[in-house]
Amino acid sequence: PDLRHLHATILRGGPEPGSSMPTEGPGIAIGTAADLKPAQLPPTVGHFTGRADDLEALDRAFKSRGAESLVLLVSGLGGLGKTALLVQWAHAAGSEFPDGQVFLDLHGHDPVRSLTPRSALGAALTALRVPRTEIPDGLDGRVALYRTVVSGRRVLLVADDAASTEQILPLVPPTTASQLVVTSRLRLAPLSAHHAVQALALQPLTANASRDLLGRIVG
Repeated sequence: PDLRHLHATILRGGPEPGSSMPTEGPGIAIGTAADLKPAQLPPTVGHFTGRADDLEALDRAFKSRGAESLVLLVSGLGGLGKTALLVQWAHAAGSEFPDGQVFLDLHGHDPVRSLTPRSALGAALTALRVPRTEIPDGLDGRVALYRTVVSGRRVLLVADDAASTEQILPLVPPTTASQLVVTSRLRLAPLSAHHAVQALALQPLTANASRDLLGRIVG
């Protein structure tokens, strides 16, 4: 019991029993891990160029969402910059989601690392600060808990490199307060049978944009 109490005290940022914590300058309140909001977006890529129209299309799609859950989908061949585009947009739209941003790499086209829907939900719940001991084992239980946790929050969820509709369906937020955005090499047409989808088929950079990008890189 004493060890558990000491462990809990340390996690709370409190002083060890019988000791005092050193301070520097004004006192700073230290929150527990459960108080942290997820901020998992990768940094934006350097030399981002040639995608102004695509960023505007994502903005229009997001602002036009109605009363039903909307999935923003960016599809296209591997290497076109789908993730870079979505991360760029997500950083710009970050203020719309004060309760945090969750980034899930589904590894959809990696036969070894590809996440099952159950594993993807587990990763999302962990990112949303749900203790691992409280995450159900079964898929249905995780879906129910995920919807409960997300409901009433304004969270951005980025699901990168999806390989199937099955990977995405459990991650769709229950309300329009939160937003799910997805990248995939596939168009994931069956997704539209379940939810409203705004799809952006990403094209290769134009010749001018390609030259501009090359010039920025090589100087």
